[in-house]
Amino acid sequence: MLAVLEHVDAISTALVRDVTAELLDRDRAVDHVVHVDNKSPVAVRDAIDPAHFDAALVVSNQSNVELYAELGLPIFFVDVLYWCGARKDQPVWNLAERTFVQRFPGVAERLQSHEYREEPIQVGPLIRTAAVHRGEQRGTLIQIGGARSRWVRPGENSAFPRMVIDWISHHDIDWPKPWTLAGGREAGEVARQHPLADQVDIVSYPYDEFLSRLNQSELYVTTPGQGAIFEGLRADVDMLVLPPQNATQVLQLRTYEREGLVAPGLNLPALDPAFDTSLLDCTEDQLTSEVLRSLRRIDSQEVADIVGRHLQRQHKELDKVRLARREFTEFLGPRGGPVVAEALSRWWGEQWM
Repeated sequence: MLAVLEHVDAISTALVRDVTAELLDRDRAVDHVVHVDNKSPVAVRDAIDPAHFDAALVVSNQSNVELYAELGLPIFFVDVLYWCGARKDQPVWNLAERTFVQRFPGVAERLQSHEYREEPIQVGPLIRTAAVHRGEQRGTLIQIGGARSRWVRPGENSAFPRMVIDWISHHDIDWPKPWTLAGGREAGEVARQHPLADQVDIVSYPYDEFLSRLNQSELYVTTPGQGAIFEGLRADVDMLVLPPQNATQVLQLRTYEREGLVAPGLNLPALDPAFDTSLLDCTEDQLTSEVLRSLRRIDSQEVADIVGRHLQRQHKELDKVRLARREFTEFLGPRGGPVVAEALSRWWGEQWM
């Protein structure tokens, strides 16, 4: 969303909760925020006055699409995970004035198999670029994201942030110092529970500050989320990939391995012989439940050693993946935010013609 909003000439109000509140509450591209359960149309209806808005920009979360249509708001919909999921025939594809899909392996083929009222527009990575000069590169940035969703709650049903400290503490690892672990506030609190957490600076960055830190890092270690990987590729820093922490990351890592961006061995089916691979084709909540069970099963020193050795091997063998990463970056194309913003502006212009 921020990658689009920074190019839109409008007063923007974001509906936020949990991790999105952490990011959008303190970002220059957002003028106002409304703290609300943005998965609940009832809560959203009570929280907003439609007379204050001219349109709704929807990024992936379709919970309120029919409400926006009922309120008469033009809808612009962005699907960042079009390649993922069983269905792409939900009401939003007919209710939205314009639809956009983020480019990824499998997207073009899927578009060809569906018919829509208006063809979705493929766009490149929906990420920002750093606003500051790179300067001297030093240290290691370890990125775990917000680590939270409606199904994943750090410290309650997921110990992933603490497990990351286990993995990066392996005796073979000799990454550039200092180390900084960036994530959501809740994820940071869980990571601090590790006895070795004082060896890492654990922070929660605003988005622009995170990008600046990324561009100033000698090494970037990240979970396999789309945005995080795209940001690493665009920054062109040495990048290592951690195991996944949620359902979509399991599926994304499978693609990155297939495309040669990272060596196999870190996905949960590889680390956990008990992983139920039949759930890879199920709904996100079903796969997430198995991911959480799997993370509990691999929370051991034995697996931590396997992951630590794999991470250090990635570091030593970066030259083997540089060509694949460069080709993948070229496949993704230029950043998508300006394209979406320009299409929105053009649509508004057409309404006044």
